[in-house]
Amino acid sequence: MNKLIIIVACLSFASCTKVDRKSTVKEIVVNNFPSNSIVNFEKYFDSSRVVALETSSASLIGDINRISIFNEHIYILDRATNSVFIFDKNGKYISKIHEIGVDEGKYIGIMDFAIDETGKRILVHSHKPYKLIYYTLDGKYLSEMPLTGFYKNINIPVKNKLLTINSIGNQIMDVIDLTSKDENGYIDKDVLSEKFKFFSTAFPNILTSSKTYITFPYSSTIYKYEENEIVPAYNINFGKKNLPDSVFNKNLTASEIYNDAMKNDYGFFISNFRETKNFLIFSYGKNSIVIYSKKDRTAESFNFIKNDQNLINFENLFGHDGKDDYVVSTRLAIYFKSQMNVYKASPTDWAKIPIYIKDIDFKLQDNSNPVLIIYKLK
Repeated sequence: MNKLIIIVACLSFASCTKVDRKSTVKEIVVNNFPSNSIVNFEKYFDSSRVVALETSSASLIGDINRISIFNEHIYILDRATNSVFIFDKNGKYISKIHEIGVDEGKYIGIMDFAIDETGKRILVHSHKPYKLIYYTLDGKYLSEMPLTGFYKNINIPVKNKLLTINSIGNQIMDVIDLTSKDENGYIDKDVLSEKFKFFSTAFPNILTSSKTYITFPYSSTIYKYEENEIVPAYNINFGKKNLPDSVFNKNLTASEIYNDAMKNDYGFFISNFRETKNFLIFSYGKNSIVIYSKKDRTAESFNFIKNDQNLINFENLFGHDGKDDYVVSTRLAIYFKSQMNVYKASPTDWAKIPIYIKDIDFKLQDNSNPVLIIYKLK
């Protein structure tokens, strides 16, 4: 798989706009696949906390499609209700963007949103109709701008630059200057991108951490936005777990390729890529997590983080936007309460649970909003 993806990336970039050909692609080798797929909390993390997103008639979440943590607030995209919910760092509901209609400042459906840190505003991408709507950080309407294209994901890596995953046209990505309205395309479409055009992960393809990174479900190459360019940054090599090149040589659909990869536990469907001061972290396949230590230059793959400090374990990584050292997992309230019931059956285990988490368990109902498990990397 890796050889093919590298060739595709190189061929695509040969004809793309404004390519930095001097960019160095670093290889991340993942060859540690422990049989128990468990790693201990102390190895990579400093602290953990649980955030219960307040549940009310105004804040009821249908689904989580993006998480942004900015200025001690948590922003949640919910396409099911066409809303962007705003909570404080402790999960208390503040407000939401939910402006359904056909007039100025309103929309029928939204696909994504991004936080403009320098402008201190929220940009919502409406796909019904195609436009960009500007709001204050607490959700008040400011202005709007028409768009010519439909985009799966958006992000704002630097001031006045809108980075997009493009669903139409000849190139996969566009960078739109929000001042001049100029658009530049990057990464020419090819057989694989067309094959996976309507087949993607449940997670955002563009995430901002220490830098802004872009992943595609069919590729082992991680791209980044840097100095007004989109360039390859990392290539993930899963060694014996690489998806064989022969799979791509067959006349298979995207679903058939995906199913073969999941059946054989190949290193495929990379998403949730984030970078912190000391680590790279991402997921692949069926919720497997990889942490790469920059210091040791080693990568470890696992499915579950065991936390003996407070028994709040971690799985199912959900990559978020935010220039911080956090990793986030979402957990349905019913499953969180089920785990608490297991601990209650053991006086020794229940004694380890912090009081504030016991209080969360007491207040939650099975149909309450999801709970966020937030770990801080060392």
